[in-house]
Amino acid sequence: MRTDAFVSLGYTDDPALIQQALSLMTQEGEPFSPLEKWFLLNALQTQRAGAEASWAWLKSKWGQFGKVGVVTVGRYTASCTGSLSTAAQLHDVQEFASSVEVGHAGRCVPPPPFDPG
Repeated sequence: MRTDAFVSLGYTDDPALIQQALSLMTQEGEPFSPLEKWFLLNALQTQRAGAEASWAWLKSKWGQFGKVGVVTVGRYTASCTGSLSTAAQLHDVQEFASSVEVGHAGRCVPPPPFDPG
């Protein structure tokens, strides 16, 4: 029930309510799990105001994801960019991605190819 109530906030098109929901994502004490937060971000993608607000939120809070893993940050990023569709938005995503530290994900080196011999 609690998760449903939290996620339902993501279906609003009211900018003030969207901002209030997003503020719960990085609130001190973090009362919601990373999965619940991901559900909210996905719900926000169902309408333009939510999609644009979640992208702005991700950019402004990028340095505050230290308590979650790289996979979770990847999920948040995919959710917040999945509904962006204009050339200007694509440029904004590319510009942002080239300007931020990606943490451990940016230092991952793929394993060498398998050599059966």
